[in-house]
Amino acid sequence: MSRIRTARTVATLLAGGVLAAAVLTAGQPAASDVAIPVADAAPTTEMTNVPLTGSAGEPRPGTTSGKAEREIRVERNATGAFRAVSLSWEKGVRLDHGAHATARFHRNGEWTAWQDIPLGGDQDSGEAKRTGSGVFFSDTSDGAQLRLTTEKGELPRNLRLSLINPDKKPEASGSKGTQRLTMKPAAAVGTAGASAADRLEPVVHTRADWGADESKADPGLKGMDTVRAMVVHHTVNGNAYRPEDVPSLMRAIYTDKIENEGYGDFPYHFVVDRFGGIWEGRRGSIAASPSASPKAILGGHAAGYNTGTLGVATLGNFEPTEEDSAKPEPDMLNGVRDVLAWKGAQYQLDPKGKAVLDFAGQKPKTVDVVSGHRDVYATLCPGEDLYALLPALRQQVADRMEQAQEPTGTAPAEPRAQR
Repeated sequence: MSRIRTARTVATLLAGGVLAAAVLTAGQPAASDVAIPVADAAPTTEMTNVPLTGSAGEPRPGTTSGKAEREIRVERNATGAFRAVSLSWEKGVRLDHGAHATARFHRNGEWTAWQDIPLGGDQDSGEAKRTGSGVFFSDTSDGAQLRLTTEKGELPRNLRLSLINPDKKPEASGSKGTQRLTMKPAAAVGTAGASAADRLEPVVHTRADWGADESKADPGLKGMDTVRAMVVHHTVNGNAYRPEDVPSLMRAIYTDKIENEGYGDFPYHFVVDRFGGIWEGRRGSIAASPSASPKAILGGHAAGYNTGTLGVATLGNFEPTEEDSAKPEPDMLNGVRDVLAWKGAQYQLDPKGKAVLDFAGQKPKTVDVVSGHRDVYATLCPGEDLYALLPALRQQVADRMEQAQEPTGTAPAEPRAQR
């Protein structure tokens, strides 16, 4: 039986550059509409964009400005459930330092409390065509209210709010099943007859495991000659997700980066969740090695310093000034250590050493082989609480790589969390 969904958008622009936007209310979805388990096909991702400003930063119809606090309501149709929101705007226009966003979500007939929406996502990448806040992930909702405040009272050009449902049931699928993950046994560190890199290779979930829609990505793999440094990031989406949420969150980030910001693919080569799971982000990142073709994959994670770098993102928010921030958990840090040691061994990197990176039109930059995003770009990423752990992480990566050089070693890799 088909259901008719109705939606309402409420958008308000208040004095002093306060934007309260996008209340979309739809009929409550049935559980099957947003089910995470998949059968023959992964869920598809559906996104609804709500334009908030025009080409000069002026409020779009459905918003108001001035001292009087007024509310404009705009009827919208065929808007369903969503699990994530993001903001994006014209590239080259940065939000002022006093910008602040909050949102609350409507689910089960009630509004949640207001939550801070981080605005510190990766910005001004050479690959991207627009700038964005990154994805904020929540439970299934049918409405959202968002307020964006800027100290200068100025709004970015062509600003829009996106509501993302990464769990839309495929049009045609077989019988219901559980999420299939391609798992392989963790290699034993020091296994005889294998290279150090082979002995260090951890369990990595493929793009198929999280349901990447390959038709969205740029079909051409952009290769590079080698990897000279590895850059650690955080995705700022929040930390309260469950293990079963990770594929959905990966799909939401993927769609936002491609369809909103104009990336050719997932920006980061690998993503590590808070349970220690490692996920392939950019296509080809697992297979790339000095003996393969291409030898390395060009990412979209470090603005002008993408060439020669590998991006590993932690799935969460580790900036202590944000309300939904937390310290990285041991399982996550172990996952980051493992992927850095594996790729470090492949490209014969010294995790405690230095690397020289090239940036077109600027002087070469010397950075740590294991760096934080803020080391190559003016950003808070990967968050203060994670950045402070990088010295210890470098040592742990070095120790793991050294252990793998021992031909008689038999210490097994640490087991991955069961899913």
